[in-house]
Amino acid sequence: MRRLIPFLLLTTMLGACGGGGEAELSDALGAAIWQEAQPEDGSQPAVITEAAAGCIGEAFVSSVGFESFESQGITADAVAGRTGTLAELVEGKDLGVSDPEVADALYNGVQECVDLQSVLAPAMSAELEISDESATCFIGGLVAEEGFRATLVQSLIGTGSLDVLRNPDPTMMGTLLGLLNTCLSPEELSKILSR
Repeated sequence: MRRLIPFLLLTTMLGACGGGGEAELSDALGAAIWQEAQPEDGSQPAVITEAAAGCIGEAFVSSVGFESFESQGITADAVAGRTGTLAELVEGKDLGVSDPEVADALYNGVQECVDLQSVLAPAMSAELEISDESATCFIGGLVAEEGFRATLVQSLIGTGSLDVLRNPDPTMMGTLLGLLNTCLSPEELSKILSR
């Protein structure tokens, strides 16, 4: 579960070298996403399907653009031959996701493949040790905010699953604080703030 939030959005920026075209890159990304969606201990099923992982791979390539991947040396062979996580491979790569239009297209593309709220809420619940209801309320509130899309994409790429909470964009601070106060119990909020 701990790798779920980062893997969904970090995979946009995969980096290395090798060959392969647009369809091959989409397929390789989908396979990598599916692989990283598997729980580390194998004790529970992945929270997305293999078909959804393939769809996300296609969404990444169509949103970011094959040329952007290619210009950074990111190919199907590089993705398939990676030795670390997708997050480790993206470090230092610039595929233009800081552009609000690209970030929005990426968010929309992923959302067409999988309901982000239903995926992110259980992961947040497990990682922060808060109730499912609190996590669902919080993620639901974020998903409803326009500024969340770019912030989430930019915060999660190469940085870590909870970076959007630890180092929020200043424009999102008020939203985050309001949602934390509304959705979490005082005990849950205290536990998070003491980390």
